[in-house]
Amino acid sequence: MRKFPKLQLTAPTLAGAALLIIFALVIYRYGSPKFSQRLLPEETSKSVFAKCHNAPLKDCYQIHLAAAVKQSGLSFGISVLKILQAQEPAVRFCHTLAHKMGTTAVISAPNRWSALVNEINPQECSGGYFHGILEAHASLNEGNELTTAEISSLCGQENSYRAGSCAHILGHLLLVSSLADIDQALGLCQKNSVLPLQKECFSGVFMENMTKENLSDHQLVQRAPWGEESIKETERLCGKYDADVALACWGELGHMYAAVHNDNVPVVYRLCQRSQSQEFTQYCYLKAADKMAVTMTQQSEVNQICSPFKEKETSELCISHVVSSMINNSDAFISRAQTFCEGTSNYKAYCLAAIENSKIN
Repeated sequence: MRKFPKLQLTAPTLAGAALLIIFALVIYRYGSPKFSQRLLPEETSKSVFAKCHNAPLKDCYQIHLAAAVKQSGLSFGISVLKILQAQEPAVRFCHTLAHKMGTTAVISAPNRWSALVNEINPQECSGGYFHGILEAHASLNEGNELTTAEISSLCGQENSYRAGSCAHILGHLLLVSSLADIDQALGLCQKNSVLPLQKECFSGVFMENMTKENLSDHQLVQRAPWGEESIKETERLCGKYDADVALACWGELGHMYAAVHNDNVPVVYRLCQRSQSQEFTQYCYLKAADKMAVTMTQQSEVNQICSPFKEKETSELCISHVVSSMINNSDAFISRAQTFCEGTSNYKAYCLAAIENSKIN
């Protein structure tokens, strides 16, 4: 039989053995320690899905995606969200999520705000990342608004999505800096925006007045859930204005109609007709269609979004809105968009081309 040498149990050996025993007992009782490591987006998305899928907490995804951005950066968080969208319909309408992620990125690294603008697609999640970044940057400044130089540099003078999105968020910020005085904010829109972008700035003012997110953050007003009373209040407000200001107001009201009435196409279109202007009705409904395209749950409902329009020009305009909204929110909506196109009859080719154009842009 083979003989093994005897162990010499010196004081250091005994101390080491004791430590090993204690460590083993800790692991047995509490589990192995969690060492910090940089996770891959796939691993993080799997973890977030496990925590939030069917979770009772309404803002679960928002909380965890913001945490991912804070820990690993905005680009990482965007990758996590895109992976989640493939399996979780709840995050495919991502404007609010992206808005929070953009805000978190700037708060975590205020000096990188302009670099973050160049990291994102300004159209993605219907401008959500772009809005969040600009809003957070402005809020961290004393004046709570972008400087003229920054507006010129970021927004530009051209009628592009980026410029329009920038002008829209400027409207939000101007209402805050005007202490919730809508007329003053609208006047500042006319002063600070080039003519093609004024309508988007007006829209931002009215949207902020409706959502009150920034106004409540600055303790200027209290937020309240949307309902019939908020609809009537906003209709009265829109009725005070004319031309592009009124058009912008009725456009934002389309979002409220769709939200309060659960994306009911005939009801939303009928409510938009309260504007008593064909132009305002059309714009109101198209803005509602942008929302309904990504918040409806049934494909059969999606296929009917453009049914209120009978003329070629308005039908194609509606189709463009619907497809663009879906593609800009998530690639997971591509199949929804393709099925939508199948039911557009004479406009199928136009619709499929709109999908490809949206992917490129």
